Amino acid sequence: MGLLFVCYQHDLEKGFLTVQKRLNGEALEEYVKPIGGGYFFVLPGVVDEKHYLGESLLQA
Repeated sequence: MGLLFVCYQHDLEKGFLTVQKRLNGEALEEYVKPIGGGYFFVLPGVVDEKHYLGESLLQA
């Protein structure tokens, strides 16, 4: 049994990481022990048939 947390973050430093730093020392920390994790990045979507996956990354 475990807990899975999934969310979209536009900016990891301003969002998720900032919240995690504030929770450091929280009383529930004694009971919640992460054993794995990672950050996964997703390519921007395709607007229409004239565009392709990852196009904005290559144009940058």
